[in-house]
Amino acid sequence: MNPAGPPDCAPALPDGEAERLRALRALGVLDSAAEERFDRITRLARALFDVPIALISLVDAERQWFKSRLGVEATETERAVSFCGHAILESGIFEIPDTLQDPRFAHNPMVTGEPHIRYYAGAPLVVDGGDTVGMLCIQDRRPRLLSPAQRTALRDLADCAQAELQAQRRQLTQSDDLPLHLLDPTERRSGFAAVLERLLALSASAYGFIGEVLHAADGQPNLKTYAITDIAWDAASKAHFAAMAPKGLEFTNLRTLFGAALTSGEPVFSNQPVTDPRRGGLPPGYPALDAFVGIPLHHGGHLVGLVGLANRPGGYAPALLDFLHPLLERIGLWIAASRNAEQLRASQERLANLERVAHIGCWTLDLQSGRLVWSDELYRLFGLEPGVFAATYPAFLELVHPEDRAAVETAYNASLQPGHAGYEIVHRIVRRSDGAIRHIHEQIQHRRNEAGAVIESFGTAQDVTERELAAQALRRAASVYEHANDAIVITDARGQIIDVNAALCRLTGYAREELLGQNPRFWSSGRHDAAFYRKMWLALREHGLWRGEIWNRRKSGEVYPCLLTISPVPDASGRLQGYAGISTDLSTLREQERQVERLSQYDALTGLPNRRLLADRLLIAMGQATQHQHQVAVVYLDLDGFKAFNDQLGHEAGDQLLIALGHGLQSALRPGDTLARLGGDEFVAVLPDLCSALDCLPVLEALLAAAASPSGALPAHDLRL
Repeated sequence: MNPAGPPDCAPALPDGEAERLRALRALGVLDSAAEERFDRITRLARALFDVPIALISLVDAERQWFKSRLGVEATETERAVSFCGHAILESGIFEIPDTLQDPRFAHNPMVTGEPHIRYYAGAPLVVDGGDTVGMLCIQDRRPRLLSPAQRTALRDLADCAQAELQAQRRQLTQSDDLPLHLLDPTERRSGFAAVLERLLALSASAYGFIGEVLHAADGQPNLKTYAITDIAWDAASKAHFAAMAPKGLEFTNLRTLFGAALTSGEPVFSNQPVTDPRRGGLPPGYPALDAFVGIPLHHGGHLVGLVGLANRPGGYAPALLDFLHPLLERIGLWIAASRNAEQLRASQERLANLERVAHIGCWTLDLQSGRLVWSDELYRLFGLEPGVFAATYPAFLELVHPEDRAAVETAYNASLQPGHAGYEIVHRIVRRSDGAIRHIHEQIQHRRNEAGAVIESFGTAQDVTERELAAQALRRAASVYEHANDAIVITDARGQIIDVNAALCRLTGYAREELLGQNPRFWSSGRHDAAFYRKMWLALREHGLWRGEIWNRRKSGEVYPCLLTISPVPDASGRLQGYAGISTDLSTLREQERQVERLSQYDALTGLPNRRLLADRLLIAMGQATQHQHQVAVVYLDLDGFKAFNDQLGHEAGDQLLIALGHGLQSALRPGDTLARLGGDEFVAVLPDLCSALDCLPVLEALLAAAASPSGALPAHDLRL
């Protein structure tokens, strides 16, 4: 792949481009072979940020070349269409949330074509001297945005890559006679103390120091000693020296002789310090300072250290520096090497910390030797001790959950076949330390030889147990939500519907698409006033819950009762995200209640009022009669010969007769009169609102006439009221 883009995609050249290119090429890494120490960083980046592409890109004059790459096959692309060419112009994280929305990249061939980059983020790789030689970058095929914590993690990974690049440079430039113990923090002080003693002897100086040049946040240089002569002159100075010398004494006052050397970067000779205007004050009791030379130490064109020598008989001259030059050059190299070693240790510690925080471990398997190397975090993930457990591929398979072991081995063996770059899988392990079952997400890549055979496998393993358990719980909750008999609606904090389940759609008659974005007042029945809803929201605010009966309206226009429970939905920090409402349809229940109520007051056969309802209506009629000075008539009706009719024609015919009789008698009554069946063939009529007893005679005659032939089509029978 070597895409070429339109001219408007080409990035500008940074200031000091020639010096930047010199710094890049001085690293000696361009066109070098792949190395695990860089690949480990891109693997961690891809796993940590969940992206398909992670690169360590070095921006050359006409190209960007990838020291490490995951997710792309090409080893380089043209600088003119590179994202990193733009990124090195910035001093911090360079992020493009959506390339299609950025005019610099919208028509870039790597956006419009393979690998279809929609997102880019890169942290600059800055070497000594401040030159940005490239980027540690991640790319995705979908828009996204890093959180502040992710930006910090990307910067930390870039610092690790910088340290590895500096380590490469150190390997190319360090002297063969570098004392290795100077790189060990526990032996550095004693090692440089021996070097200082050698310097003092060669220069015939009484005392001196060797220190590293550091820089404060404001850019001002300061000095931290690696070795210094003990010239303490009283109890206080002895105590201070004993406490601080092992950690390194720090000097920040630049209005001194050594300060002049620090700020100028040039040697400072002072053979009459007493009258030298550059001399700072000395505390009372300080040994006499008769002569001084401050010698800046440079390495790779940068000020890395300072040697100070004092009280040489006859003072100091430039010729002494010529004499000491070979040793001074080595000391500068050793300070730079010591600094790089410390930075490398710090970066490796940061990388290990990142692995621990992200629960990501790394591993490498050499298929030729069978040697499997695990990071410390991977041992922790599996509950193992590095010194006790011998990491081998068969031993790893023994740690995989028995039910997942075959799937893991099958996936790995299949990925070894031609055409496979690697694979990823989520499987379970049985943690050795406590027997706990953990879920591990593995991402694996292979390195092949020229013949295409896999010679090395490497990858990351991340503990995703909580994520998997949460996903399982979410799937269970989603199943319950979707298959629940109760209707469920979810709204945002403004009350707009964002989700409903199938039961709610069945209850209301609306499709899901019709409800999304609506407010639940959309199905209001209109039966409740504003006071009802004020009480509802007051209960939600004060108690975090409202539960009650409410009437809603279906899409068909039918109103129905339901039991509704509303509760707020907060986020992890307790802030309101929305509301959840659960409704139970009460229509069937209310109909059943009506039926039960009717059965308790009406005769099941004839549908006429029963004894209970008769008593209620009689009481009402008597009360009204008393109030209005009227009379009430109670008529008792009994059907003679009904038993014989029932015996002769059967109960079904008898029931039909009673129903027909009930209808006939009912039709003979006035509006407001009541006809009740006491049971069997006994009926009672209540005739209210009579001015006199004679007023009931027409009704009685109508009743007798209606009862004269109640059977209709039934066979004739001798029946009398």
